[in-house]
Amino acid sequence: MPETREQYETALAKTIDPDERFTLLCELVDLLMPVDLAAATERALEACALVPQISRPEEESLALDVLGECYARSGHYEKAIEAMERSIPLYEKTGNLHRAIIINTNIGNTHWFAGEHQKALDRFAESRRRTLLIEDQSHLAIVTNNTGTALIYLGRLDEAEEQIIESLQLNEELDDRQMVAANRHSLGRIYCERHDYRRGLATLQQSLQNFTDLEYPPGISAVSLTIGHCHDSLGNEAAALEAYHRSIAISRTIGDRKTEAAVLNNVGTLYHNDHRLDEAAEHFRLSLAIKEELGNRREIAHSLLNLARIALEKKKTEEATGLYAQVAAIADEEEAPYLVVNVLLGRLRIAREQNGSADEITALLEATHRTLRTIENFRRHSLATDLGAIEIEAGRPEEAIATLAPVLQQATESAQQELQQRAHGLLARAYRAIGDLAEAFDHLVAEQKIERVLVRRSADNRLESQMAIYEVARARSEGALARKEAEVLRLEKGRLEQEAEHRRRELLSTAMFLSQKNDFLRTLHRRLSSLEATDQLQSITDEIDGIVETEDSWDRFEQEFRKVHGNYLQIIAARFPKLTPTELKVCALVRTGLSTKEIARILIAEPRSIDKYRQRIRKKIALPSADNLQVFLQGISEADQADIADTTSDSAASADPAE
Repeated sequence: MPETREQYETALAKTIDPDERFTLLCELVDLLMPVDLAAATERALEACALVPQISRPEEESLALDVLGECYARSGHYEKAIEAMERSIPLYEKTGNLHRAIIINTNIGNTHWFAGEHQKALDRFAESRRRTLLIEDQSHLAIVTNNTGTALIYLGRLDEAEEQIIESLQLNEELDDRQMVAANRHSLGRIYCERHDYRRGLATLQQSLQNFTDLEYPPGISAVSLTIGHCHDSLGNEAAALEAYHRSIAISRTIGDRKTEAAVLNNVGTLYHNDHRLDEAAEHFRLSLAIKEELGNRREIAHSLLNLARIALEKKKTEEATGLYAQVAAIADEEEAPYLVVNVLLGRLRIAREQNGSADEITALLEATHRTLRTIENFRRHSLATDLGAIEIEAGRPEEAIATLAPVLQQATESAQQELQQRAHGLLARAYRAIGDLAEAFDHLVAEQKIERVLVRRSADNRLESQMAIYEVARARSEGALARKEAEVLRLEKGRLEQEAEHRRRELLSTAMFLSQKNDFLRTLHRRLSSLEATDQLQSITDEIDGIVETEDSWDRFEQEFRKVHGNYLQIIAARFPKLTPTELKVCALVRTGLSTKEIARILIAEPRSIDKYRQRIRKKIALPSADNLQVFLQGISEADQADIADTTSDSAASADPAE
């Protein structure tokens, strides 16, 4: 079977059989997805095109499955969900319920990527129910992790942590290192969301190291993105950009356009918060270009909103108006109230800039309130503070108080201090506008109190994050030293292996030389014996006999043999004391891997004699007929020497006379 991309491409070029091509294409898609999404999608489409020539439900479901995953990874969410939805009944039709559950989970993942978090949770709940029925612990761990990750986006951090820890425990039991790394990524995000940045960054660095050890680029890129976001939240711009750029570089290398677009958007947000509007706009446009290429309408809308806000800040009203119009068109198509509210808020700001009529502003405010009520709580309250600020600016402080009071209550209940601070500040302005100075003063004091807490927390977090960075750097330094020592050991091991291989070759060379020498001398002896006998000729043949029969040749071989195998002959002699010296020689030569004929030449014997020696050896060592003699002899090593030495010592001790 092919193993590399090049081998698959070669195999595809050589075959025209639809079944074989289909199998090769699906396997190639799996190989390409982590490193080249564009090529993977192209090959998945090619596999789908072959389905009519195969006409088997299981093949069609597989083709739609891999195509859906390619679309999901590259950000084509609607196409991904459509393909995967079609594959589920096909899998169920063929009885592959396990894969049908996995596809249902993948659809949940796709909803999650698209920002449709409740739809994702509904899919995960269904997958969990089905997975428990078939008792698949591995997929249960995946679904549990995904549920936890979706809950993070909904701001339900305690529930999220419970789910992630359950998944982590399952994956540790299953020894699934890639999923363990993913669990740690999710936990790191939860800790950072709680502003426990030291713990969060330490956990994220652990996840990053896990993915690096596994050589899994998508994981490295995703964790780097999260690390960058955490550093950005702490105000560590240099560290944030370093992590973001690492993520961008990896994403571009493997063709992960979706992650690349996300990182570019985050870099733009970093520059925007630092009031570097031109650099922010440049990165938002780069992100937008990729999102337009991928075709995800909601993500396109988010980039357009970012550009519209910058246009407003730069007093480019016409440009902002055009951008909001594009977002409105997408919001209507996608039925996305979150986008609708952002457009309405943008239009309210433009109306304020252009001194719009009271009727226009009233209509926009009413539409904003109406749409806000349809949005999930955690998003609604953040948008409501923007609306309250606009109502104050529009001279409607009473309406602003009504808008902001529920925000403050929710922020207090959920301990969202940043949102509390902003709500208190806006309420202070609103009460001052209506002349209620006592209430305004109370909110102002509350705002300043929270601000002091946040400033202290920010300083503490920055200190802790710097300590975490230091600890990571120290760990890296220690890791580098350990890697250097490991490299030295690896090189030493390589040197010893080369030396052993050289000695083995020397041994074989010596054995072959002895075999050829003895063979030559015996041939020469036969030829000389056929000649007319003379005293001089008899003297030569006697000399040849002396050379052939001498032990010098064997001594030379034994010397080389000992260099490679140490005290092997002594070990085997001690283990099997019934073996004769000649049988021990045969054992050594058999272990070396020489053939019966080669052994016969070295020992100046006939091949059938060597066969008899082998039979006697098998009998004396009690080797079953089904076992290979060479394999058995090679299994005896110098490790047995200690046992033999201990046995000898014990025997000697027992032989001592009693005093």
